[in-house]
Amino acid sequence: MFHWFIARQAILKDNLTLLGCDLQFRAEEASAGATDCSSAAYLTDSSTMVFRWESFTGNGLAFIPLGLQELLSGAALILPRTKTVIEIPSSLPCTAEVVFACKSLKTAGYRLSLGGWAADEERRPLVDLADYLRVDVHMLQPFVQETGQREGKTALIAGDVDTWEDHRKVTELGIRYCPGRLS
Repeated sequence: MFHWFIARQAILKDNLTLLGCDLQFRAEEASAGATDCSSAAYLTDSSTMVFRWESFTGNGLAFIPLGLQELLSGAALILPRTKTVIEIPSSLPCTAEVVFACKSLKTAGYRLSLGGWAADEERRPLVDLADYLRVDVHMLQPFVQETGQREGKTALIAGDVDTWEDHRKVTELGIRYCPGRLS
């Protein structure tokens, strides 16, 4: 018997309304510990056959991390374009294959989010395709001073915003989006 775990974390706009949710899916076999099931594969199956999409995100966007295999296989193409943002983790290499897969998703109408952005020149081809860049709150001020508040048309999402002071700092820098775990 399998147990499925679905975690979500809100991503808030600067006025504290919902932009969307980071979604994480995990599978665990009750009798033998964790399985090696792909989060994206389970998400694709569950979101199209088991769950109503709105039960995950309300009226917001679903930010879904894809691994290299899912990205290259086109697994995301079954997800609803208007409700999905494909998250490209910082651990994914910026190879010609990855860039091509991201271009294909953009052509198909999907939005992309680039995780762990730190102004890495080698990841520039992915930045040019991204709609959202994830930047750690502790790196924001130098990042904003160096690059401006935005990388072209790309919106910044501040990560590790854990306190109201962090939120104030983020909004003062003109960043519109952050995770919803303020305490």
